[in-house]
Amino acid sequence: MFTHDTVCFGDTTFFSNLSDVSYNVVSSYLWDFGDSSTIDTNFSPTYVYEDDTAFNVTLIVWSDSIQCGDTLTQQVLVHPRPDVDFYKIEPDSCIPHEVHFVNTSTFSDSSAILTYIWNFGNDTLSNALNPVYIYNQPGIYSPHLIAIDTFGCSDSIQVIDLIRVAEIPEAIFSADS
Repeated sequence: MFTHDTVCFGDTTFFSNLSDVSYNVVSSYLWDFGDSSTIDTNFSPTYVYEDDTAFNVTLIVWSDSIQCGDTLTQQVLVHPRPDVDFYKIEPDSCIPHEVHFVNTSTFSDSSAILTYIWNFGNDTLSNALNPVYIYNQPGIYSPHLIAIDTFGCSDSIQVIDLIRVAEIPEAIFSADS
């Protein structure tokens, strides 16, 4: 018998071998991860899948001293990650600069996005779906968005130098008398 953790595409899958083998019996373990990779002989291996789909994982346990074995196959589902993206509506402006962010993140599989974490480039955070933020300081900002789905899979994007906020210009002139 074996267990595995919830798997997100690109993450390491940790397998826990729960096989019951008699005391003082030399045993061997053969793991087939279901994707035509090489067989692994570790007791409790780790593995990184190269696709987000279902895999039939097989563990074969042999007891060498009495030449008997057992085989177990279980399905491992590798969940896709959300696809995170966003844009802003307003052009660059002076302070105070109000920006409407439009979240265009998508997800597939049977998941739903549970959490959005926005960082507006100045360590101010929000969990809103489509936040509105007012920049009160001049500068160049690189907002960052993280999305986490129901399986704990996440994706993120940071758009470097997306927001440019300027000081309010001061008009000064002089005239000859």
